[in-house]
Amino acid sequence: AGVADLLLGVQCAGCGTPGVSWCTECQLLVVPKPREIDPDVWAAGEWRGRLRSAVLAWKLGQVAHLDHVFAWHISAGIIALDPPDSFVLVPVPSTWRSRRERGRHLIADVCREVVPLLEAQELEVRVEHAVKLSRQTKDQSALSARARATNVRGSMALRAAPHAPVIVVDDILTTGSTLAEMRRVLISGGVE
Repeated sequence: AGVADLLLGVQCAGCGTPGVSWCTECQLLVVPKPREIDPDVWAAGEWRGRLRSAVLAWKLGQVAHLDHVFAWHISAGIIALDPPDSFVLVPVPSTWRSRRERGRHLIADVCREVVPLLEAQELEVRVEHAVKLSRQTKDQSALSARARATNVRGSMALRAAPHAPVIVVDDILTTGSTLAEMRRVLISGGVE
């Protein structure tokens, strides 16, 4: 760890402790805290502190080894909402810009790690890319709530309707505009 820190500047994504990418303290303290935001909308944790730092490192710093941390959080959030015995995880589609910058589709990758965690709870789950982008959207990080809603409105289309109840998965819930667009597309396609 000391050599990695010296050569690469490795530090914990949650607290900044040098020499490790995810420290034991963060592993113990950054635990899922699922809570209902609105009917049918759950968050796996609050956007603050070590969890916020870890999400930013994962999204912007390309710290891919944190996938298992967020898979654990998402699984806990799904279990908290008391899902049906069989359902489909639908990752929010990623823009080409995000895929180019990050080298992958973060949410889809994490969804694949969520599947065995939920199967261990005797749930039947699969991942389907049921929704696609019909146009590229702007980066939303600096947009107001109104601008975010305008940015994503009409940006998605149904690729194929899953034949099971659906749980939409996204990384961060800010204004809810992305989830509203996902909901619109899925409901218009007759998806539960």
